[in-house]
Amino acid sequence: MQFKNFLNSDLRYTPIIGAFILFIFSLFFQPTHDWDLDSFLYLGSRLQDGRLIYIDDFETKLPLLQYLFSIPAYFGGIGAWRIISFLTALSLGFIATQLLIKDLTFKSKQLSLKSNHLSIFMTGLFVLFLYSLPGSDSAHIEIFSSSFLYLSFVLILIRHLDIAHSRWHIFSAGIFLAIAALMRPNYVYLTPLFAILVFIKDRQIAAHPLKPFLTLSFLAGFFILILLNFMPYAFLGHGLVALMNGLNAMKNASHDYGLMRLLSEEFLHKPGIFYILMYVLIGLLLINTSAQSKYKKIFLHYGLPIVAAILLLNLSSLRNHYYPHNTIMFVPIACIGLSLFFVLKFKDLPFRVNTFNIIIFILIIFVVMRPLADIRKNILRMADGAYSFSADINHRNINDALLTFLQSQKHQGKSFLVADSAIYHMKLHEPRLGDGHPIMLEIILGGGRVVSMKNIYLFSDEIAKEPCKALNQSNKDFVIVKRDDQFYGLVDQCLIKATSGYKKISIDNLEAFAVYSLKKL
Repeated sequence: MQFKNFLNSDLRYTPIIGAFILFIFSLFFQPTHDWDLDSFLYLGSRLQDGRLIYIDDFETKLPLLQYLFSIPAYFGGIGAWRIISFLTALSLGFIATQLLIKDLTFKSKQLSLKSNHLSIFMTGLFVLFLYSLPGSDSAHIEIFSSSFLYLSFVLILIRHLDIAHSRWHIFSAGIFLAIAALMRPNYVYLTPLFAILVFIKDRQIAAHPLKPFLTLSFLAGFFILILLNFMPYAFLGHGLVALMNGLNAMKNASHDYGLMRLLSEEFLHKPGIFYILMYVLIGLLLINTSAQSKYKKIFLHYGLPIVAAILLLNLSSLRNHYYPHNTIMFVPIACIGLSLFFVLKFKDLPFRVNTFNIIIFILIIFVVMRPLADIRKNILRMADGAYSFSADINHRNINDALLTFLQSQKHQGKSFLVADSAIYHMKLHEPRLGDGHPIMLEIILGGGRVVSMKNIYLFSDEIAKEPCKALNQSNKDFVIVKRDDQFYGLVDQCLIKATSGYKKISIDNLEAFAVYSLKKL
């Protein structure tokens, strides 16, 4: 079957069906998820208690993440967040792809298929990419942020549709970029590129060269949302001081990531096939469009911004850090490139060196192999036991016996710290020690220094000198840690000392945990 016939048939729905299957598996049958999500949910629950990030807790994220995660925290946890992420990706992906394809095929008499068919297929690919990459089974925040980035990028790139020069839509593009950047700060690096692209639009249409209305609209949308993100701190005593301390701590927590290390992580590990697809696609696309004069405008308008965006995102990783789930950040750029590739193909652009066959081959490998592997993994987990069939979509990363014990103690007015997990603190609205993520407590107990913040005791100079004080002076009635967790040795060496304020106790049905009880005077 020719690819054109494939798109004109009902088979064009297969990518979106595949993405939906992966989403359903992660929602109902994924027994665990990345502990980052538990930390975000904990921060969301803290907002319900009137506690803002940087004032009572620290995490290397911006306040919008806490505001947003208060919603799934209220509705139960990870399952609610997975639903929010999927609906956001599907809806914004559909809108962005529709606009992009309509713009690329505007008044085209050469196109040999309906643009709506290609839009449906590309929307499916966008969501399938999101749910086939590392971190997707945990609904990592990149899924949410990249969906907003996709729509923002498309609103700026389109040039033929009526809304292409609408101040309101460019204003919206600024808002969407701000949302993406506030959730995933790497996207801040794309702000100068987007501003330049909007300024170029201004130069092309402005009747008055000195009045860059579109550029001002874009920047207004971007900075208005940034200011709204930080505004609650202005109404709290010393809130602005805590905000500046938090932002400065975020800056200091960043560290350089070597170029060779980054390339090794991108190409030699799990997401490698995606990067190969993206770089081969962009390279061949640029070679073919730049070689033909009638397509040079397309090369300049779409090709160069795509290349610049890829370089800037890689620069952001070099300046901060890189984890496999960060690959999701590149999905919008890859989908814009793929959309351009398919439209040019069906406009009968004569691609060289079998470019079309090469891209389709790599695409099939990625689209088929990764989802099948994920489905197989989840089916095996389904067979592990009745727990995997639980319809309670939020009951993940939770030990029932421990939760029952903590609930009973909480009802008696007792406090607790589960050193290696934030999910129990989210469920029972129990504050931690100021560590928005348990990894921070681990680093501190190991003698490391995360950041320096005077307003949060855990990150003070006193704790930096004597890390065990973080636990011994917490006055938590119970400190609990899983025995097979990396935390166990660090917690145990602090609390078994004779000078410690805790004693180790045994609790029925909690043999997998080390439990330390506060000594009573």
